[in-house]
Amino acid sequence: MNIFLNFLNNNLGLVTLIAGVFVIILYFKQKKDKKREIARLILQEVRYAEQEIKEFKRHNEYKLSDRLLPTNSWNANIHMFVSDFSETDIDSISKFYSQISYIDIIIQKISDQMNDSDRLKAVNEAIEKIKASGQPGTVTIQMVSPISNDILRETSLSVEFLYNTPAAEKLRNISNKKWY
Repeated sequence: MNIFLNFLNNNLGLVTLIAGVFVIILYFKQKKDKKREIARLILQEVRYAEQEIKEFKRHNEYKLSDRLLPTNSWNANIHMFVSDFSETDIDSISKFYSQISYIDIIIQKISDQMNDSDRLKAVNEAIEKIKASGQPGTVTIQMVSPISNDILRETSLSVEFLYNTPAAEKLRNISNKKWY
């Protein structure tokens, strides 16, 4: 044991060099791990948003309580992928995220319109009028602006899916890449 300690004391430069190399290797490993995790998260976000849009195309509605893009990992981490993608790939991913974010904004606006207290008051008044008349009847009240629905439909149908494109394949390759 004394021989080992004496060796370390006599070769502080070598010990420092070995520690420095270890720290640098650890830094690059953590950087690659973070990039790989973010690539996986971006792929998950893309897959989920596309799945929600496909559901919209089948049923012509979104659940107002859900967001298509709960997090936006692409915008927060685009700098990590600039060297891995061509300008076209970056543009297509950015456009996808932009459209999905806009759809989320529209859904939020529609939800706000439907929760507007004046509209709810009008619905309650209409229900009371029907009850007071004692006659069966219906009252139609426009809860959401038709323009909002048109914008939502138009934007949703114009989204170009990304999950099965070369850009997503590059993300998959990054997410599966080993650190060494």
